[in-house]
Amino acid sequence: MILDCIGGQGKTVKTIVLMEAFDKDLVSRGTQSGVEILTLKEFEAIGEANHQRPTPPKPNDLAIICFTSGTTGNPKGAMLTHGNVISNTAAFIKVTQDTLKPSSKDVLISFLPLAHMFERVVEVQYLSDLTCILACVFFCVPLQIHCMLNLHDIHISYLPLAHMFERVVQGVILIHGARIGYFQGDIRLLMDDLKTLQPTVFPVVPRLLNRMFDKVFSQANTPLKRWLLDFAFRRKESELKNGVMRKDSMWDKLIFKKVQMSLGGRVRLMITGAAPVSPTILTFLRAALGCQFYEGYGQTECTAGCTMSMPGDWSAGHVGPPLPCNAVKLVDVAEMNYLAANGEGEVCVKGPNVFKGYLKDPERTAEAIDKDGWLHTGDIGKWLPNGVLKIIDRKKHIFKLAQGEYIAPEKIETIYNRSDPVAQIFVHGESLKACLVGIVVPDPDFLPIWANKKGFEGSYLELCRNKDVKAAILEDILMLGKEGGLKSFEQVRDIALHPEMFSVQNGLLTPTLKAKRNELRSHFREQIDELYAKIKMLFKNSRSSCSSPHTSGVSSVGRVELLGAQLGSMLPVSSIRSTTILQRRRRPNEKTSSSPQTAGSKSGPSHSPTGEFTKI
Repeated sequence: MILDCIGGQGKTVKTIVLMEAFDKDLVSRGTQSGVEILTLKEFEAIGEANHQRPTPPKPNDLAIICFTSGTTGNPKGAMLTHGNVISNTAAFIKVTQDTLKPSSKDVLISFLPLAHMFERVVEVQYLSDLTCILACVFFCVPLQIHCMLNLHDIHISYLPLAHMFERVVQGVILIHGARIGYFQGDIRLLMDDLKTLQPTVFPVVPRLLNRMFDKVFSQANTPLKRWLLDFAFRRKESELKNGVMRKDSMWDKLIFKKVQMSLGGRVRLMITGAAPVSPTILTFLRAALGCQFYEGYGQTECTAGCTMSMPGDWSAGHVGPPLPCNAVKLVDVAEMNYLAANGEGEVCVKGPNVFKGYLKDPERTAEAIDKDGWLHTGDIGKWLPNGVLKIIDRKKHIFKLAQGEYIAPEKIETIYNRSDPVAQIFVHGESLKACLVGIVVPDPDFLPIWANKKGFEGSYLELCRNKDVKAAILEDILMLGKEGGLKSFEQVRDIALHPEMFSVQNGLLTPTLKAKRNELRSHFREQIDELYAKIKMLFKNSRSSCSSPHTSGVSSVGRVELLGAQLGSMLPVSSIRSTTILQRRRRPNEKTSSSPQTAGSKSGPSHSPTGEFTKI
């Protein structure tokens, strides 16, 4: 930095404060370059000698510029005010104040990104009176503060700090003078961090919930263990339906104690958001962990959350009613046949938690916030009879196939992600193509176990190269798609297995862990082209085979079977029909999408399927 100043490149740098000891030579070098070099103690002394009256911010003053995920373009800087952050924090406190009874030993573990507003808000709630930031190698100083949560609460921070979800969480913590424990930085060691820190507040993303769920059931590896686990779960599930949440039942002591201890044994509040979570997984973990477990929905532009499930309502498959700080309405999305008159449409939010706009980008600001002040989220929601919101689709990232059908890839990815061997998936389609293809990253931990049960052996890389393994995974996700109510044209026709996880480091995920679809498309261009070429050749050969003398008199289903035999996997019969010129046109009121969740987690709908499968 000093060299930059000497070279004239760091003219704006006036002072450098160093935390560690340094040589006097560094001070003289800094003086020569016009930069003052100070120790931390010297810097603190300057502050003590020059006390300034505090200037509290006004509600409309800018607090944070949080850059959004940028999944399809350049990231946008969302300008959030102090009023935005406080209103969202206060809303969370209001919703939970009557049910969250703090003890003198509560701890919150912070692993969400501090650039995530949800994390910041929760930390504000915890640490308003006293902040005590902890690493996973940490020390604690006991103090007494009387509030809903207190300084003995500990939040574990492991999510990206670029994510507003994490920032809001930390905001709640800050307000209550509690403690934050930062994980070591390696997500693979998170379970060790949890056992060491023993947090009481644990915000969590659906992907981690999926892994917890898979691990529990993989350990129930005998018929007796599985029966006991299912039986215990059903008993506790019946209590959840009656609004009872506890961890002192006989089933907790006999069956679920080990699950609870894996998180440190003291968690009493969990909240999930940022992506949909499977209702099955959420219900099971609520029963197994026996703690207050909320699900919320929101985005950076409304600070973090705009809805959250209510205390005592432990049903799954929705994201709760609007928070007290905002109103929510649904507006028509005619091109997708979602109408507000039917209780369906794009989710719009209005309230003091809605952001000021995008930094130096009035055009995109006008696209996000209409003239009446409503933020248009791009998500499709549905009001349930009891007044809670269910996210059923995504308006953004939709595209058309060659036959004119709209596709929401995130919805499809959400359903396919429920497959046990699947860790990540990217569904791709093009306007000049009649079908979808996918890139699947198998779960490194679960794939060998799953493959062994199917009769496949080999290392993780060998399994990823095994064509029979690929066919088995394709069969599994197609069945999930059928069960999830995907239409035939929404099912992928073929997939490629990729052994490396999508990550921030390789540029395929944003800092908030969302898929960067343009980068994924470019990165896997070669594999995508190969998949389409294979499908084209397959259909070309099938037409040739079906018109040959050897196939005369073969029924249409028989021809599908013949085609499936060439592909070596299960094929949805109706998906073959969907690519022909004679495809049935959609009726004006027929929807193109009916999934109850958006992309990103192992969840899916329960609508009746449209395609039939023929097993080859």
